Amino acid sequence: MKPKIALCLDTNIFLNLFESGKHDVMVFNKFLTSILMRHCILVIIDQVKVEWNRHVEKNQEEFLLKTTNTIESHKSLLNFLEQEEEKQKLDNTIESIKRLEKRRYKFFYGKRAEKLKQLIDDKTHTQFIDRTPNAEKLVVNFAIDKKAPFFSNELNGAKTKIKTEAADASIFFTLYDNIMNGNIDYEKIYFVTDNKKDYSKPENPSCIHDNLLFYATNANIIFSNSIEGVLSEIFPENLPINDYLGPLDTLYLTDPYFEKCPLCNEEVHINGDSFIGAGPPHEQTYWLKCRCGHEWDTHDLVHDIY
Repeated sequence: MKPKIALCLDTNIFLNLFESGKHDVMVFNKFLTSILMRHCILVIIDQVKVEWNRHVEKNQEEFLLKTTNTIESHKSLLNFLEQEEEKQKLDNTIESIKRLEKRRYKFFYGKRAEKLKQLIDDKTHTQFIDRTPNAEKLVVNFAIDKKAPFFSNELNGAKTKIKTEAADASIFFTLYDNIMNGNIDYEKIYFVTDNKKDYSKPENPSCIHDNLLFYATNANIIFSNSIEGVLSEIFPENLPINDYLGPLDTLYLTDPYFEKCPLCNEEVHINGDSFIGAGPPHEQTYWLKCRCGHEWDTHDLVHDIY
């Protein structure tokens, strides 16, 4: 059955869903449950997909590099120790912390990114939308007229009044025009962003900008900059929220839960990166899959586990 609600997300929501300190695991699981249990359809604007592909790997690499450098900086303390044994002990501790934090990010937040990748490419639960000629025309008109919120900065204290947010304009007007031409047809259509300035009134970030109000009203777009609030409206209170990430206990980040990929030497989690191989039920074994794409048989029989 076709869902009655459509959820269109700005790129920053997708990126923040796997960024440490942005959205907690309950929000992530509620989001996935809402889509996969068909409480709503996920609308993917072409510009959002472009930006997602551009930033998803880059953001993870930058976070890991920043974290690693921060931890590495503590090795300067080694210069204050005289005994080699003490130096070695501190160095080992720092390396252990670095390894643990890398694992924590990759297997807590990296797993979120993998789930989002799968969802964005899942045609069963998403509707992919292309930019239309009329959407392009609306973007150009706003740019020529230097209209806020995309092409004029109204915020107090701004160093310049000029803005160039053509990508945000493209996302909004692509959604608008596809609703107006009937390509997106649902009882309720939410547009949600984590951005507090590029679509909103300068004095009230929770309200859509006056220059966009006409379009939002005509297309019945419900604007919000709170994904938590929207999910509370979409998701029935009495239904359970599925857990798509598994246990997040630090115990599962210790050495016994990891193996090295024989191809690239990256760490692979024996639970989080495992799947059941093909074959008759009594012969099926667990396989491991690395992020590099390499797969290998552990030779552990599935029925032995039970």
